[in-house]
Amino acid sequence: MKKSLILLSGIISLNGAVVNQQNINFNELQLSKFNSSKQINKYEVGMSFYKNKNYKVSYEIFNALVKNNIEDKQINFYLGRSAFELGLYDESYSAYERILIKYPNETRAKLEIARIYFIQSKYQNSKKLFLEVKKENLPKEVENKVDHYLSKINNKLQKNNINALYMFGIGYDTNINNRANNDKFNMPNSSLVLTNSTKDESSVDIFAAMFINHKYQYNDTFTFANNFLIYAKKLLKDSTKDIAYISYLPSIITHNDEYSIEYGLFVDFLRYENNYYLQTYGINPKIYYTFSSQTQINVSLKYQNKANQVKSNKVKDVKYINFNINAINILNDKYTLHSKFELENEKKDSGNLTNIDYSSINCNLLLNYKYSNKLSISPSIYYKNKKYKDTHSIYLKKQVNKEYTYSLDSLYLLDNAWVNKVNITHNNVKSNIDSSSYKKNTLSISFMKRF
Repeated sequence: MKKSLILLSGIISLNGAVVNQQNINFNELQLSKFNSSKQINKYEVGMSFYKNKNYKVSYEIFNALVKNNIEDKQINFYLGRSAFELGLYDESYSAYERILIKYPNETRAKLEIARIYFIQSKYQNSKKLFLEVKKENLPKEVENKVDHYLSKINNKLQKNNINALYMFGIGYDTNINNRANNDKFNMPNSSLVLTNSTKDESSVDIFAAMFINHKYQYNDTFTFANNFLIYAKKLLKDSTKDIAYISYLPSIITHNDEYSIEYGLFVDFLRYENNYYLQTYGINPKIYYTFSSQTQINVSLKYQNKANQVKSNKVKDVKYINFNINAINILNDKYTLHSKFELENEKKDSGNLTNIDYSSINCNLLLNYKYSNKLSISPSIYYKNKKYKDTHSIYLKKQVNKEYTYSLDSLYLLDNAWVNKVNITHNNVKSNIDSSSYKKNTLSISFMKRF
């Protein structure tokens, strides 16, 4: 895929250029003859060399033509484009200025001048002109490129960038114990019947979270990032299931116009059942690739060591690996499709527990619908096929869980800072081990503010 600078110029150049589409092939020897031939349209000759990326020749042709056509918009435009590609930014600027003298509202010329300012590191001038052009009715693809430039300019103007998201809300869970659907379980090859001792229990909970992201752009290629997450949830009915979670993720990011690679580490701590419950750490490299202006593909690998802090749970210490591919496709102005494919594997460090080692294949589809500038709605479906590797010590078969999750999110912009989120989720886990099958429904209402 071409660099974003060439992409934007191509979009602008093609958007309104009125030229003959003949595929005329001229070499540089023929250029010396075109002045003496009245049968050849000199503008078309220049366009032919320009389209074939022979900018040196196209520059010479348009530079000769402009002397007798000083106000011609098309000649000045392609003279400016050719000069830009040759690094003659002052001459390119002059060509677009001549256009704006006669056509002060010419969007293409303004965009090209904004690009020249950017190349010359005149970021404030570039930003001012891009923002001015953005107020106009631009094609969506051009608007996306303008946003891309503005993002790069903001990063240039501010090496250190800190933003934060605060969230709080209330939720309701119909099955906080993930209780099995059945009350009694028949033991294999036996008349013994076990009774489900877990109670049906639902509860209201309150939760809050703070996410802090710090980025330091060292240069155009390297960025250092630090991410902090603090989360807490309190159940009103059962305080033993309260959660407190802290995570820290430092990373180094290398990037260009097409892709970025994030080399990330992480460490986190979980408090649960009134104890310092679990500590995990590992690596999490990611690749973000901009396939086109409508499609981005993200690939992530996570290797995690889970160390239980409660002594009786040490036999559950595991190594965890996750590989996933996530694609984001902008279908049109209203719809964006998120699709994710995921592989998981977990293996215990030691011991003989049979409900630890597993592998799973997961798929997720989410469709975001932008109803208005303030409201968006996102239905999603998630499927997980989880297969345990050891034979169950009681049921004498390998456990297989199939999890189906259906969710509906809505985001509503209350003002320039606060966002209201409502989530409804139905979770259905089907297992060949009856005691592991369950259903639950959850509802949450939260408010978020970005700083």
